[in-house]
Amino acid sequence: MVIGEAMGARVPVVVSDVCGAAREVSAQAGSVLPLSAPPEQWADAVDRQLMRTTPVPGYERSWMLVAREYEAVYATQGGGGGTERLGPSGSVGRKLP
Repeated sequence: MVIGEAMGARVPVVVSDVCGAAREVSAQAGSVLPLSAPPEQWADAVDRQLMRTTPVPGYERSWMLVAREYEAVYATQGGGGGTERLGPSGSVGRKLP
């Protein structure tokens, strides 16, 4: 959550490739390094982000996208019975067969 908040505030990030948010970090927003990278590589990545002259692009994840991701998780885990879906406006939509 902190990584998403940082990117939302246009703060560059440096994360590991095993971090859940790594797939959200674009090359323009920061760096993704292997968790096993040596400390020097981590320090270099942080230095590059601190020295950058281009602004970090805006980052936004809509509540609808987050809700759909949770919906998919619950559907695969059997949560909530899996009988309702979110409608386009975020309201609970039709019952599924």
